[in-house]
Amino acid sequence: MQGATKIICSYRQPLRLHQEALKGRTLWMMLVPLTMLVGGCDRTDLVAVQNFASVSQQATAQFPDLAADIYGSCVRAAQFESELPTQQKVQQRCGQFKQLAPTLIAANKVLEEYLFALGTLATDQTVTYGPTLAELAQSVQANTSFQPAQVKAASGILGFLLEAQAGRYRQQQVQAAIAATNTDLNVLIPALKAIIGQDYTRLLLIEEQTMAAYYRSKISTGKEQLLLVAVIKNQWQDQRTTLAQKKAAVAAYIEILDQIAAAHQQLYNDRGRLSSQETIQVIVQYARTLQPLMKNLVKAF
Repeated sequence: MQGATKIICSYRQPLRLHQEALKGRTLWMMLVPLTMLVGGCDRTDLVAVQNFASVSQQATAQFPDLAADIYGSCVRAAQFESELPTQQKVQQRCGQFKQLAPTLIAANKVLEEYLFALGTLATDQTVTYGPTLAELAQSVQANTSFQPAQVKAASGILGFLLEAQAGRYRQQQVQAAIAATNTDLNVLIPALKAIIGQDYTRLLLIEEQTMAAYYRSKISTGKEQLLLVAVIKNQWQDQRTTLAQKKAAVAAYIEILDQIAAAHQQLYNDRGRLSSQETIQVIVQYARTLQPLMKNLVKAF
């Protein structure tokens, strides 16, 4: 579905964002730069940072559905192994993954809120959160799925957010903001990647294997009933398609995290010349790379 178009202004040229609806969700997708428009724009050197932060925040905001499905995948595998698994068996097998989701979501929320703050600082606006940071801090401190250094990194980024909310960072201090968080981001992002790339990937593989065993058994049992076998094969194919989309979503989110980490490192390396044409071009390209990856996430969930 086609949607509206809005303009983010740069002192060099405007950037056009296009609204795209997909499965009931709205994504703002950045298009190619336009030529200068009549009427002009506000002169800002940080439009590329603002746009990158905005697109990255949208990408990380898709994470809760993915995190919740870590538990969902475990439950589905249990159901394939036994058509009527007891609640106790499901809890024994999958309870740890149900508890994992909130801690993962909280850690990812730290990243999301940082990207929001970075984009806000790039517009010279005040960063405001309300009571959410205090609640997020409690969730992060209670995280038993991460190593102490990883919890410390998430807490370090939260500390920056509290300072930003207090007005200690504004547009002219975006360089300092990037410098203050880069080390902690390089610890937090790999922690998120490890759990999604290892634990969730392993559970999806187990689900795929138990699904195959379940449907092969069904086909073997009903092999004399051709119509029934056809129905079973169609069900199996539908579920394999859904599972393939979830695998693609895992790969997409890992790539999203890689791109965010690489782009932030680039901003850190170039923090003294954020307005240079070279830096702007590189950061715009990172933002563009995230767009198809976001679509893979939305398709799966």
